[in-house]
Amino acid sequence: MRVVGAERNPFVVSAFREMLECDGHFELVNAVQSGKQFLDPTAEAGFDLAVIGWKLADMDGAEILGSPEPQARPARNRVFQRS
Repeated sequence: MRVVGAERNPFVVSAFREMLECDGHFELVNAVQSGKQFLDPTAEAGFDLAVIGWKLADMDGAEILGSPEPQARPARNRVFQRS
């Protein structure tokens, strides 16, 4: 399963990447630190699952889900992580 992560803390991203690699069923295709980067359609690599941090560099996860952009994406799942 292709995963994209949105998290402002690089240590959390690193741990998340390691966790996914150990599982073997997931591939982290992109990790961004801001909502703007997540919503930028030119930065999108196809993904099946988005893991979004509650607080990003420029907005929070609720703002991302409230944006019209995510609904147009092919992702089937979106997950909030509480940090």
